[in-house]
Amino acid sequence: FLYLWDSRRGYEDPSALDVLPPNLRADLYLWVNRELIAKVPWLEDASPEFVRELVQCLKSQVALPDDDIFHVGAPGDDLYLILHGNVDIVDAAGQRICRLGAGQFFGEMALLNNCPRNATARAVTWCDLYLLNREDFERTLGRFPDQQQQIRATAAARIGGTTLTQA
Repeated sequence: FLYLWDSRRGYEDPSALDVLPPNLRADLYLWVNRELIAKVPWLEDASPEFVRELVQCLKSQVALPDDDIFHVGAPGDDLYLILHGNVDIVDAAGQRICRLGAGQFFGEMALLNNCPRNATARAVTWCDLYLLNREDFERTLGRFPDQQQQIRATAAARIGGTTLTQA
């Protein structure tokens, strides 16, 4: 609770924003998430319309050091964005595949391929994460095919690159 208070000033009730007009609510989400948008390259370079719609779908989550965010074999229903902290992607044998930090994302492989997780994501430090669930992911990316291609290209590069995160 101390961490939540220090990082978010104790405020975590998005329902209070429901009374705002949609445009004002979207502007507020953009302002609140400006740090995340600036750290994630495919958000920073995306169209303002895409970012505006996407940030309204994000749900915040805190992970403690050594917490498993998800396990091998779990349903791949969420993509995660890291605002603060470090996350290890660990294979089924317990070997670290890579370490991810602020501005990076994970969990997209299972989400894009509609398959179970093939790795475990484990918090190394206190982590401020934002997750995007499958329904919101598919709805938003369906409206922005160029952005969908960019995420798919990044995921494909991870398979063949040194930052493999087939989580």
